[in-house]
Amino acid sequence: MPAADQRPSADFWLYFAGRFISDLGSAFTAFAIPLLIFTKTGSSVGLGLSLAVSLLPYLLFGFVAGAVVDRVDRRSLMIGVDLARAALLVSLPLIALGDELNLVWIYVVAFLGSTLQIPFTAGQFASVTHLVGKDHLVTANARLQGATSLAQIAGPVLAGLAVATLPVVDLLLIDAATFALSAASLALIRSTFNDARPPGEGPRRVAVLLRTLRADIREGLAYVWHNPLLRSIAVTMAVVNLFASTTLAQLVFYAKRQLSVGNGQVSLMFAAGAAGVVLVSLSAGRLRHIRLGVILVASLALNGLTVVGLGLTTNYAVAIVLWAVNSAVSVLFNISTMTLRQRIVPDRLLGRVMTVSMVLAWSVIPVGALAGGFVVERAGIGPVLVGIGVVIAMTAAVTAGSPLGRARLASDEPAAPPQTAPPQTAPGDANETVSGGRTTRE
Repeated sequence: MPAADQRPSADFWLYFAGRFISDLGSAFTAFAIPLLIFTKTGSSVGLGLSLAVSLLPYLLFGFVAGAVVDRVDRRSLMIGVDLARAALLVSLPLIALGDELNLVWIYVVAFLGSTLQIPFTAGQFASVTHLVGKDHLVTANARLQGATSLAQIAGPVLAGLAVATLPVVDLLLIDAATFALSAASLALIRSTFNDARPPGEGPRRVAVLLRTLRADIREGLAYVWHNPLLRSIAVTMAVVNLFASTTLAQLVFYAKRQLSVGNGQVSLMFAAGAAGVVLVSLSAGRLRHIRLGVILVASLALNGLTVVGLGLTTNYAVAIVLWAVNSAVSVLFNISTMTLRQRIVPDRLLGRVMTVSMVLAWSVIPVGALAGGFVVERAGIGPVLVGIGVVIAMTAAVTAGSPLGRARLASDEPAAPPQTAPPQTAPGDANETVSGGRTTRE
């Protein structure tokens, strides 16, 4: 692993470029898939089902994927996943050539794409710590998130222009090409994405790996659940995601029905959200003088208030601003919690901690998105958004008194004895302390 004072290397910038290119293509898909479903169904339930199907793999496979990522060569795995996702996306426009494309296959592609995304995300989460020193994680994560958001600004705008001359489904070919380029950039990186392991602890054969998965999963679950900060993140996000999933799933429906705008203006809604994220991502590294708990609680409170505003307005310009702020504070929360996990979790557990956290936080999204679609059909999108915003704002108030609300990054504090019996850390693991009600050593 790089030394703590090491600046981003050439490998980091290769990784950065691959992420940007891939995220640019993914922005095309994020715009195209909901629009494709809305065009075919005109239904909020159809959009809710799309998000539910996309998140279901995290509940089914998240634990296993995280354990696998910690046992294999992460970089090679990520390259294979990129190539598989490229092939998957190409199938949609190919089927559409014969007028055979139907909703079932769109949902199947969404499900399989998310299944492949799980190990890739876990690999990304762990890889950053090998490309920059841990003291530079906030800045590195902010740069990567900024690149993602910049791609998400340009992507929808370009997609909105392209959809005037191309069928919506053909936009997916662009994303497929960017996955291939992302795989190429990863192949050029020389750094390993795994810590050096003692003999017998390296990547294992499949048979041995399968026998150890149960113990690995149990270890990751215990590590998250018995740490007050990691548990608080998971519980808070589960509550928020149960309700906020409807806001994300119904963005196209909201723009079409409550704001009465066309496809080009819908693409600008996506771009505005990404623009807000860029501003926050570029400044996240400068917020380190603010206590982490304050940032997290304020982010949740602003998230709730902006969703209330979206539910009350029918003005497109106002909605654009509100969505930009909402997206910005949501990602500020994510950057902060991601950095917290990366600083306190030993490398050999990073993949499992990431996927366990995702499963605990995202397992409610399929239920929330699908139920929200049905409620929107009956009550209308405006009142539903107001209710969702109120719940998120109330969650922020509760979080203020939790370990997460009192969290602070404090690498110079002495480590307290562990609250549970965490796994033995390997030499070179970071000995960071994070205050969140009580100080723990991870």
